[in-house]
Amino acid sequence: MKFAFLAGAAIAFASSVALAAPADYRLTVVRQAHQAGGTDAVTVHLVHVPDNRPVAGAVMFSPVATMGGMSMAAPATLAPAADGAAVVNVTPSMPGTWTISVSARVNGEPAVIKGAVDVELGK
Repeated sequence: MKFAFLAGAAIAFASSVALAAPADYRLTVVRQAHQAGGTDAVTVHLVHVPDNRPVAGAVMFSPVATMGGMSMAAPATLAPAADGAAVVNVTPSMPGTWTISVSARVNGEPAVIKGAVDVELGK
C-alpha cells in the first residue's frame, strides 16, 4: 500500500512539473488586413515562449477588442485559420490602438491561457 501511494505521488509530481505555466505562452500577430466595410482582420498565433513556436492545436475563443485601457469595446469575432492560427475580425468604432484579447485551450494544460496584443485598427 505504501508503494502505491509513493508511486501515485511521484506520478502526480512529474505531471505537475511537465506542465507549462500560462506565462509560457504569448499571442502574436501573423498578419493584419483592413477590409471593406471598416472591418480589420487580424491573424494571430499562440506561441510557446520557451521554444518560440506556434502551438499546433490550440483552440482559441472569446475574442475581445478594447481601446487603450478605456471601456470602449468593438465587435470581435474569431475564425480558425491554417496552422493553428485564428483570424480575429474587428470592426473598430474609431481608428487607433486597440487591444485584442483571446482565451485559448492548449492540449495538456489545465488552465485557460489568455493572451493580448496591441494593434492599430481602422486605418
